[in-house]
Amino acid sequence: MLNHQTTAPTANNSSEVQNQKTIDRAKRLSEFNSCFGVDQDNLFYLVTEQMDMLTGEIRKGYYQNAEQRVANLASLLWAMHNRLPKDFFEDVELLTDDILLNTKSA
Repeated sequence: MLNHQTTAPTANNSSEVQNQKTIDRAKRLSEFNSCFGVDQDNLFYLVTEQMDMLTGEIRKGYYQNAEQRVANLASLLWAMHNRLPKDFFEDVELLTDDILLNTKSA
């Protein structure tokens, strides 16, 4: 695997690095379980499901599908925004920017 990475073109490595950063950001955003009360289990499940799908779309390079996932997440997150960590929306905004950048370059 190391040999494959060293022989790949620079642009491909750059794209892989950007994709990994985006995936890492999506994973970080999915780890906010403790922010919710028991009464929001169903809402949390929906957000987790969307985050898993978003990560999958990014891994596969389906950035237009990922844009739709972000829109779905935005709706869900707005419904529970008062229970989220302070920097959560900044990470969501950065994730959206990453996806839009990848969509334009794909």
